[in-house]
Amino acid sequence: VCSSDLVVFDVRESYNSAIAKTFQHFAGYEINQQEINEIKNQGGMNCDWDAVQCLLLNHNIKVEYIDIINIFQELFYNPNNNTKEYLIDKEKLIISKEIFEELSKTYDMVVFSGRLKEEAIYSLKKFEIDKYFSYFVTCDDLPKNMLKPHPQGVLNILQHCPFKTIKYFGDSVDDIIAGNKANVETIGDRK
Repeated sequence: VCSSDLVVFDVRESYNSAIAKTFQHFAGYEINQQEINEIKNQGGMNCDWDAVQCLLLNHNIKVEYIDIINIFQELFYNPNNNTKEYLIDKEKLIISKEIFEELSKTYDMVVFSGRLKEEAIYSLKKFEIDKYFSYFVTCDDLPKNMLKPHPQGVLNILQHCPFKTIKYFGDSVDDIIAGNKANVETIGDRK
């Protein structure tokens, strides 16, 4: 199992930039990356819309959640408008396609991502690595109260896939918590 962001994709110029730009849209001033990292590392902020809302509230700025989503998505990715480049298009692979191909010969790989399914599929297909993953769990597959750090996504994978053991690679505190709560070997690092 692997989390997609900062395990498969470098998202510094996509998700991280979308958080900063959405914050700036509503606040009228920039926020530094350290403050974004601190919010993300506190746990429970796997959804970047939640992270933006929390950052705004920390600066005493109240914004309707749907407005945060709309601005964020217009910057990050809008599947209904393919006439422009979005921040999602600035992502880069961290691991080469050739390594995924080699790994897939020995391991059954699965994606557990906080992304929307269409965003996860878009990026995996863009880099032609979707074929190396046998199953996907995204935020669309879980109720909001069962998103990371809740272990339900990992538990869904355990129920769906006939693995005797799994290793879960993640990049956030929420990945580590979810993997540990699901009682699977979890390998990761908080950024």
